[in-house]
Amino acid sequence: MRPLAVFLVVFSLFLTVGIILSAANQRAHLLETVDAHLEHETALLEAVIHADLLKHDLTKLQSDLTMFGTEDRNITQLSVTAENGSVLAGYAREQPLLSWLYKTRRISYDNGSYVTLELVYDTGPDEKGITAAGRRDIALSIVFAAIMGAGIWLVLRRTAFMPLESAVRERDQLNATLEQRIAERTTELMTANAVLQQEIVDRTAVEQELLVKERAIAASIEALRMSEARYRMIVENISEIIYMISFEGDAPHGVVVFVGGQVETIVGYRGMDFLSDPNLWISLIHPDDRASVRETTRSLLASGKGGTREYRMRSRSTGEYLWLEDKMVPQVSDNGVVTSYFGVARDITLRKEAETAAQQNITNHKKAEEESRQSYYAQFAISTLLQLSLEDMGLDDILKRALDIILATPWVSFESVGGIFLAEGAPPVLVLKVAKGGGGKPRQVCSRVPFGACLCGRAAAASEMVFAREVDERHELVCGDWGPHGNYCQPIFSGGHVIGVITVMLKAGHERNSKEEGFLNAVAFALAGMIERKRVEDERRKLIIQIQATMRDIFHSKREWQETFDSISDMISIHDEKLRIVKANRAYARYFGLTPKEVINKKCDELFLKTTGVLPTCPQSEALARNQPVSQDATDPDSGRTFHVTTFPYVFPDSDARGVIHVARDITQEREREMRLIMSERLASLGQLASGVAHEINNPLAAMGGCVDGLIRRIRKNEYDPEVFMRYLAIVKDEIARSKGITTDMLSFVRKSSYERSSLDLHAVLDKTLEIIGFQGRLKTVSVVRSYDAGLRPVNGSEGELRQVFLSIITNAIDAMDDAGELAVATGIEEQSVWVLISDTGPGIPAIHHGRIFDPFFTTKAETGGTGLGLAIAARIITGYNGSIRVQENAPGAAIKITLPVA
Repeated sequence: MRPLAVFLVVFSLFLTVGIILSAANQRAHLLETVDAHLEHETALLEAVIHADLLKHDLTKLQSDLTMFGTEDRNITQLSVTAENGSVLAGYAREQPLLSWLYKTRRISYDNGSYVTLELVYDTGPDEKGITAAGRRDIALSIVFAAIMGAGIWLVLRRTAFMPLESAVRERDQLNATLEQRIAERTTELMTANAVLQQEIVDRTAVEQELLVKERAIAASIEALRMSEARYRMIVENISEIIYMISFEGDAPHGVVVFVGGQVETIVGYRGMDFLSDPNLWISLIHPDDRASVRETTRSLLASGKGGTREYRMRSRSTGEYLWLEDKMVPQVSDNGVVTSYFGVARDITLRKEAETAAQQNITNHKKAEEESRQSYYAQFAISTLLQLSLEDMGLDDILKRALDIILATPWVSFESVGGIFLAEGAPPVLVLKVAKGGGGKPRQVCSRVPFGACLCGRAAAASEMVFAREVDERHELVCGDWGPHGNYCQPIFSGGHVIGVITVMLKAGHERNSKEEGFLNAVAFALAGMIERKRVEDERRKLIIQIQATMRDIFHSKREWQETFDSISDMISIHDEKLRIVKANRAYARYFGLTPKEVINKKCDELFLKTTGVLPTCPQSEALARNQPVSQDATDPDSGRTFHVTTFPYVFPDSDARGVIHVARDITQEREREMRLIMSERLASLGQLASGVAHEINNPLAAMGGCVDGLIRRIRKNEYDPEVFMRYLAIVKDEIARSKGITTDMLSFVRKSSYERSSLDLHAVLDKTLEIIGFQGRLKTVSVVRSYDAGLRPVNGSEGELRQVFLSIITNAIDAMDDAGELAVATGIEEQSVWVLISDTGPGIPAIHHGRIFDPFFTTKAETGGTGLGLAIAARIITGYNGSIRVQENAPGAAIKITLPVA
């Protein structure tokens, strides 16, 4: 019996181990099945989370996680964690966990940012079922082993023990054999019946177990169906296009096996259209983007890594191309081969348009910066040119420096070759004064150019700029040394006449540039005044040289010199280095009631200014110190006569001693006539206004002086009345504010003489001009009638320049009326222009002068010092604004009408 019992125990253990191994295998298979199911679930969930993150919709993300978790009873926890560890969204089910499966997935989005998806799956219910089945199998194995043991025991007993017992029983009791056999038969039947009952129980248990498994499978199938329906609903309602392309077939670029989302809303095609036509997807992509799409697909197959790409796809509804951003996620087989990939494409057309608009804004900003830089260099060049006029140098030197400045300006595309011509002779011919680059031959070829010949002559004859992209038939004076080139030829105007031409060389094929033309026109405008002024100075210098030469000749013939010297109506005296008079003509001595001999050894300031010692601005001292002629105006305090005093450095021929020649001419009646040769009309106007300011400020100064005197008297009397003091000081403060207002208005007139143009109100400019003229007291007996158009539109111009124009015209009108009469100022609109009409009740302008009134130096007020520059400068300014200025008939009196384009 012992060996049999051992055998049964070992056999039972063998069956139990087999059942345990089978249960472990079933558990492993279950975990693999659950893991594969979770991989599929997390892949779909990743697409949903990626779409929500791209839209930054955390509420939608939380809703999607909650819906996903509640529909699967085995999912106990879901969470989406950002890079910094913060939980963006999550879901958790409150239930105890016996065993679980933990899954994580890293999801990238938005150019390198990523989040982590964490999922906990409860495997307890499934493992509990497996454990229960194992226990049943172990119990069955034990029962089976017991039955087998009983059967073996019966067989052994029947084959070995029964014959011996039968012999004993036959020997002891033959009659008991039959009873024993009946008992044994009864025992066998009962045992067989028990075995049959156990088999029935076992079969019922197995059938029950199969039924439970069938129900579990049916529940799994239903859950899978519901999960598929849920994700199909998500895919169909997501705002992006979701698709899948498989590479398991023969198509080199893959086959579209699934398209969902808003594909029909975005591109106008249904998902079935892409499934029925494998080439539809690639055919809708913009031809310029197909190569890059194919390249990214090849890279995906080669690397097995996902990525993001952008391309354009044609919309069926509009026919236009939309920009799509495509996020690709590859599916890799066990052997590392990409079998398919999921894609999520969203419409980024608006973002692309915004990026294009932003890039355009950047381009416009850079363009504005470049224009500002060009404007700065142009203004710097013009300013440098204008500073040359203040330096003491000859006209040729000024032109040479001016040409260097023109060719060295950074932003223009000029070559380092150019020249400046001046018109000389009658008929005028262009004479090359300065040139740079090109060598000697070009100077010989272009030394004299007739009007109408070659490019420069054509520019002078036509009075307009001539441009050439390259050497053409107009380029008659061709020099081979220059090679292919182009040219700008800008005429220089003065008083409506061409006085010269600026030419600069360009590279062959250079396109015409309006900004370069404007720069050359501005340079020509600045040079025109400098050339005219230098020509006048040269003429005057020649005159001075002639006088000096004449003086030297006079010393060689004393009588002839004395007669000539005394016959000169100007007061002339010769002074030694100590400023003592060594010679004087009759006009000089007669002015002081003396003879020429009586003024010898006297100093000029002792006679003329009734002072002793040398004044700081003494012209003789300056002429000796600077060794060049010095001119200034002086007023005799006794007679009130004004003299123009000029001193010339002089070397006495007998002793080489230094001295000066002093020439004083009475300019009381013709002061303004001489000033037109050395001053601009603008400075003359400002001088007149300065005297008006002094007159206007005298009134508040007188009031303040009276208050101060009253305060001093009270202080001397020890009468300190605070109320009286406060009243006097308040008067002084008010008068100071009044004086400050006057000076501020005057300074605004001076400081606002900028050439920068802006939108201007002509009524404000006219009122300010009349206010400043009023400071001079010249409107006290003049009636000003304003007829302003209330709807007058603004103009684009420089306030300083327009004030100068109105100041010249109104001042001329007041002069013509002898400071008494009616001055009318009217404004109005004509189409796209505005006009200003200024009229007076003076004697008017003769018709014979209408054509010359705007010519430089033409004046009808020579006896009162008119320069003839005011209206000429006004005409040049108005012409520069593309406006017009003309004389109108206005009996009695004169009328000048100015027309300007509106801003």
